[in-house]
Parts: sequence; structure tokens; C-alpha cells
Amino acid sequence: MQLNIPDNFLFAIFIAVIALYEAYNRDVITMGMIFSVIPENTIIYVIIAVAILVLNNEIIRMRTEAEWKSEARRQASVQSHRTEYSSETETLWVEFTAIFNERRKREKRSLTKMYNVLSEEIDLSPSTLAKF
Repeated sequence: MQLNIPDNFLFAIFIAVIALYEAYNRDVITMGMIFSVIPENTIIYVIIAVAILVLNNEIIRMRTEAEWKSEARRQASVQSHRTEYSSETETLWVEFTAIFNERRKREKRSLTKMYNVLSEEIDLSPSTLAKF
């Protein structure tokens, strides 16, 4: 799993918040000490920065999803005149295949392991998925 810079920043913020929370709960530091080091405005800026990073990650995810869907539709339109299925069925098949392959790549699973995971999720036998 490769993290981009916004993900690393969010992870660092998360770790810092957990560390401050634990230190506060164990009476190592007080709220006065925290506010003397971190002004109140800084907390607002951090919240805004985190919100922007989360939105940026969501926009990137949506762009990536739109790109592969567009590619899937293009492939389906190329294949549709060569098969007995409707273009809508072909598009759905290509999209399913793209999602399957993307998830398999992201989770680093073999075909067999992916069939097993999906079979549990959608209540079909792995052999049915493999034949399909």
C-alpha cells in the first residue's frame, strides 16, 4: 500500500492527537500546557487542513473511478458488435471485470483467493464464480 503525502499528513495528525490524548489522560500534560504550545487558532487551522485533505483524496478517488469506468465503457462498445450480448450487458461485464481486477490488485490476492472472498460476500460457490 502506497500512501500519498496527504495520507501521510493525516496519519501524522492522527498519531499526534492520540499521543496528546494519552498524555492528557495520564496527567503528564494539562490543557494549559497544550494551549501554551498550540494556540487555539492552530487547532482550527488543523481541522480545516484535514478537511481539505480528505476532500482532495475523495476528488482523486472519484477521478480515478470515472477514468476506469470511461475505459470500461469504451472497451464494451468496441466488443459489443462482436458478441451476442447487448451493449449494456457488455458494459456491465467489463465494469465488473475492471472492479474485480482492481480489487484483486489492491488486496494482492490470487484468483483463487479472490473467488473465495467474493463467494462469501455474494453467497455463490467459488467454482461458480470461476466458471462465470
